[in-house]
Amino acid sequence: MKNRLGSVVVGVVVVLILICGAVAGQKLVPGNSTYFSFQRPEGLREFWVWVPSNYDKLPSDHSWPLSFFYHGLGGDYDSAVGLGITKEGEKRGYITISGRGTPSVTPAIKGVRAWNGGTCCQGGTADDVKYTQMAISMVMKVAKVNPKRIFALGISNGGYMVERLACESEPLFAGIASCAGNTLVGKGGQDGQRSCDKSFGNGKLNYIHLHGLDDFVVPWSGEDIHHGEKMMLPSILSTAASWATRMGCQGASSTLRDGPITNLVWNNCRGGTRAELVTVAGHGHEWFSIGNFTTQNYVFNIFDKTVKGN
Repeated sequence: MKNRLGSVVVGVVVVLILICGAVAGQKLVPGNSTYFSFQRPEGLREFWVWVPSNYDKLPSDHSWPLSFFYHGLGGDYDSAVGLGITKEGEKRGYITISGRGTPSVTPAIKGVRAWNGGTCCQGGTADDVKYTQMAISMVMKVAKVNPKRIFALGISNGGYMVERLACESEPLFAGIASCAGNTLVGKGGQDGQRSCDKSFGNGKLNYIHLHGLDDFVVPWSGEDIHHGEKMMLPSILSTAASWATRMGCQGASSTLRDGPITNLVWNNCRGGTRAELVTVAGHGHEWFSIGNFTTQNYVFNIFDKTVKGN
């Protein structure tokens, strides 16, 4: 764990040196968004940052939790507004980053904006793990971010991306939430699960997965062919159970039911973390809003209680 964390820290230091000039003079606007960009080998990379309207009214030593949102296939940064992420950040006092993927080179979805979540969906050489690390580093250069309260959340292809981040950049995050996503690193399927096991090691973070039982885009039961390519999606239950195993969760899971919503929870995981699978009967590939239950409210209720362990 120490070696993995050290490599991430060294990477962040190098990134800060490289981007120092790029963020000089960048000013965050309370209650509004600020545009950031930088160059990577795959081309221009972009993201937007929202800070709460009271951002400049709190003491200068106040450190802010940060959430990074990843849109779905074909989406864009403004999905964070449409899905209520920025509103939740305003209400709860989070800095919000919303990213922009790059055009896919996968034949069936060529040119559609996507994230490289592993076998899906960008299909090229875009390194969205390094993109994420650089974007967070840029924000930490101009804002006082609490390094123990950094979170990632995404939907669909964005869900694939946050699961990849949990696998490959765990030291950076206190928790992630994947809605309608899956773990697709390596060659997908069980190879992907083993690949994630290896990179995650003895990591510690909170894992939340939300999925509709009637999701036919990212099927509950998994599938071998996805967007016309062999991507090997595991079943959602096996994905969640694999996370509970790699997180070192002890004891049996507990099940809670409330109408169409079922929560399968693994407590007593490594470092006091937990893994949770939220399934929604009668619903498909969506960001959930059912009565008083919304994805963003549920996820941020957990984020609010989460601090990265040592």
